[in-house]
Amino acid sequence: FAPLMSVTATSFLPNLTPVLWDRALRSLACERMELSFPWSLSPLDTGDGTLFLSAIRDVSERKHIEAEIRTAHLALAQTNRELEAARDAALLASKAKSDFLASMSHEIRTPLNGVLATASLLLEKSGDPETRHYAGMISRSSITLMRVIDDILDMSKIEAGRMVLEPVPERLEVIVEDIIEVHRSAAEHRGISLRSEYVLPLPASVSFDGARLRQVIGNLVGNAIKFTNTSNVEILVHALRQAERTWSIFVTVADTGIGISKANLLTIFEPFAQGDGETYHRYGGSGLGLAISKRIIDLMGGTITVQSTLGVGSRFTVQIECTEVSAVPVVQVQHTGPYRKGVSVLLAEDNEVNAIVATETLALLGCDVVHAWDGQEAVEQAAAHDFDLILLDVHMPHFSGIEACRRIRLNGKDIKTPIGALTASVTPDEITKCLSAGMEFVVGKPFTVGTIREMLSELFPLVSGDSQPEAV
Repeated sequence: FAPLMSVTATSFLPNLTPVLWDRALRSLACERMELSFPWSLSPLDTGDGTLFLSAIRDVSERKHIEAEIRTAHLALAQTNRELEAARDAALLASKAKSDFLASMSHEIRTPLNGVLATASLLLEKSGDPETRHYAGMISRSSITLMRVIDDILDMSKIEAGRMVLEPVPERLEVIVEDIIEVHRSAAEHRGISLRSEYVLPLPASVSFDGARLRQVIGNLVGNAIKFTNTSNVEILVHALRQAERTWSIFVTVADTGIGISKANLLTIFEPFAQGDGETYHRYGGSGLGLAISKRIIDLMGGTITVQSTLGVGSRFTVQIECTEVSAVPVVQVQHTGPYRKGVSVLLAEDNEVNAIVATETLALLGCDVVHAWDGQEAVEQAAAHDFDLILLDVHMPHFSGIEACRRIRLNGKDIKTPIGALTASVTPDEITKCLSAGMEFVVGKPFTVGTIREMLSELFPLVSGDSQPEAV
């Protein structure tokens, strides 16, 4: 069949009606060519009605393309369904991993709190040198274990894409001096001079996640102290203005320690990179600190680099871009001051060991403690008595600490009473939930006597002229 043709039926097909003619042509097309033909049949006005004009067009290619399009549409729809299912599965897996991390953090911190808080109590209460010596070893080991756990959880959060930055106005000098204050004791113990140097001008204050930058710089300073036996560790801060309110911030941590070989420099920011075996066995560590630091700085859109020479020392430099914001007050490092004794405390804690150590810690610091085993009992106690302070564990039977706080606040009686969480759940989401429920602060587990003393100093400072003796 040509694309367009005319066929006439004359006297040799005198009895072929239009219907039979249609069937004949369609049969021929299907039998011989397997093609599709739209056609029309029109009688010619010849007087005897035996002459017809038929126009046939080959649209097989169009039909084939239409069939392919339909098939493609079906395949695309199926692919979309599969992608949606995969997306939903990935979201569920991510949520499951996040939930698992939060659960593991809570489950690990809860018993570890019993160990560290008990050791802290022994150090405070015991006058026996041998007991204090062993309690000190337990305390230091617990703190080291907690740092390893925190590193593992941080690494897992980063890999799951669950680490979220929280920019706030910060002063660079405050961050650096806070870090120095934290590490000063360790540096002095090793006979190392720890100092800072600032190249002016610096922006008055900039917006970034100060807590995470503290974590990164603190890790670099801790490593520098650990791998340096003599001389000094220095933190150098300088900045370059890129635009009216945009700055490039550079923080360098330099040491005079053992240095890093060229081979190890290639993998220094990889997880579990620990140099050679001798270095690991001598200095220890999880091998995650630098990997976490690198990923945090990547999230900030910055860079972290290292220069090192074996036997001479190392220089780690962090560079981030920041926006200058309105100046914030210079916050000095707070030291624990005197606080009011005889504070009445409602403590809700369902774990027996943690209930004991928390009660004894508060009692040691001069508080009068009433203990509740769950959230419901805490609500009832708060309704029946007046307390100066309410401390709630978050995960408890009957009512969670969050629900208990809501109910206590709704009662109105304790609307002005400070309510805080004493919890092993210290993820940002959990902290936000606590604060949204009406809590004013969160104390993470594991805690020490010093942690609780600082809390009391903030909440119940001695007023001027008060003759009450300072608490222990």
